[in-house]
Amino acid sequence: MAERLNRIYVGFADIIYALIIGSSFDFLKQNFIPFALKFDIFSIFLAYAAIVQSWIGYHRVIDTHSYKTSFRFVIDLVVWFLFFILIFTANNFDYHIKIYPLVFFFLMLWRYGVIRDDFVREGWKKTLRALRTVVIYVITSSIAVIIQTLITFFLPAYALISQIVVLAIMYAEIFTYYQLRKRDRIGIVLKDKPNNIQ
Repeated sequence: MAERLNRIYVGFADIIYALIIGSSFDFLKQNFIPFALKFDIFSIFLAYAAIVQSWIGYHRVIDTHSYKTSFRFVIDLVVWFLFFILIFTANNFDYHIKIYPLVFFFLMLWRYGVIRDDFVREGWKKTLRALRTVVIYVITSSIAVIIQTLITFFLPAYALISQIVVLAIMYAEIFTYYQLRKRDRIGIVLKDKPNNIQ
């Protein structure tokens, strides 16, 4: 029963990821065609990078750590909703960039769910050690967005510079997150599973 439910969750996830990307095409046509090299282009590329890498990473984890409860699936729904917002706010940078700290936060919760599913009696202390990379990203992306918002409000002459810096930070975090995940402590935590409920 659990295996069948897992297949349903994964199949539904693939449909949602495909819908997110597919539904963006009309938005791209209206806002980015004819193509012109402008600031918003870098925002939409970042959104696509986050979504595609999330899709790939999702399958890498789900192949070895299937759903055992609905916790991660609920987090999935929130993350997918945030991805929709990322796509459709790409031409509104001040709103768009504020979504990334939330994305990292819910990715952190999702990864906590992986550990929770396999370690039903392990607490946040061990979990936070495994998730420290994502915790750092939640904090740094939040600080970067707050500083950029303050600069835009109080020093509008420097708004573009702050936007470029914050966008660069998000690019770095998105790409390093999916690279570092291969070598972070979550693999060590899940290697030996004394409390596994499989």
